[in-house]
Amino acid sequence: MNKMSDNLTIAQISDTHIDATARLNSYTQLDVREQLHTVLQALAQKKLDLLILSGDLAATAGEIEAYSWIQGALKIMPCPYIVMAGNHDDVKNMALVFNLPANDITGNMLYFKRNIKGK
Repeated sequence: MNKMSDNLTIAQISDTHIDATARLNSYTQLDVREQLHTVLQALAQKKLDLLILSGDLAATAGEIEAYSWIQGALKIMPCPYIVMAGNHDDVKNMALVFNLPANDITGNMLYFKRNIKGK
């Protein structure tokens, strides 16, 4: 068996803090949408098996508009991705936008497992 086929290449992005409508983060005054877009463009050129977006995808209250923008930005990714909730996120809104199975949600907690490359 080829050992290389057993490897997984995973990238992780955390704390994107995307606002529902504003491009600039209210605290840092950085254009977080442009920054995420730039990072995703670079990652799309890599041979990733999985992209993980871990926590605080949204800036404040987990607005559907923020998740919808992120979902649109992720369309350039040739690999699967998973989203994880942080304290600024709304699990029910994430489930709605990212089409997460209802059985993955318990209260405001998001639990799941995914098979990547049969693993």
